[in-house]
Order: sequence, then structure tokens, then C-alpha cells
Amino acid sequence: MCDIPPSIPGQPSGPVNGLIGTSYTYNASTTDPEEDDIVYCIDFGDDIGEVCVGPFLSGTYASVNHTWAEEGAYTVKVKATDIYGAESDWAALEVEMPVNQHSFKSLNLLFQRIIPILCL
Repeated sequence: MCDIPPSIPGQPSGPVNGLIGTSYTYNASTTDPEEDDIVYCIDFGDDIGEVCVGPFLSGTYASVNHTWAEEGAYTVKVKATDIYGAESDWAALEVEMPVNQHSFKSLNLLFQRIIPILCL
């Protein structure tokens, strides 16, 4: 008998843009046609590798927090694997992390100090 993989998770839910250095929560859910428990693996696209959580009952939402260290565009991908190893395909969400607020504050202070000097 062959194990049937879980359905492809819906697109991960969570913020599509944000600030580096800030933690964000992403959620995923799917069902297994045989009602097997499911492990969710999420790849945040920043070369840290997959984060796997579970097992969860079929149809249960999984939540994972993540913080990006560098600005850029990332693809958050999630797949589901049942407890017997049958894997779904990936679902994806495009995310953009711009420069963090601390950097903006530092640049603002720098400009406040340089502009008066340049105007002398």
C-alpha cells in the first residue's frame, strides 16, 4: 500500500514586508487524505535551512516565528510531510525586508550633523 502525501499547504500567511531584526509569525495548514499527522517544514529563503515543526493533526495550523538579519526579497516556502514520510509540494509567499528602523535613525542623525557643516 502506498502512502498518499498531504495536500499542498495553502500559501503561508504572515506579513509580506517588514523590518530586519523584527520577529514575524507565519502560519500554514493543510490536510492529509489519510488523516495522518503532519510535520510542516518552512524555508525562509535566507540560507538558514528548513525549520520543521510538528507533528500536528491533519488540518491543524502550525505557526513559526522568524527574524531576517539582512534586507532583501525572500521566498517563504512551506511543505507538509506526513508521519510516514510522504511529502507535499511547496507553497510559497514572497516577502520583502527593507532596511531596519535603527539604520534610518542613524542615517537621520548623521544627516542632521553633516548638513549644518556643509552649509557653513
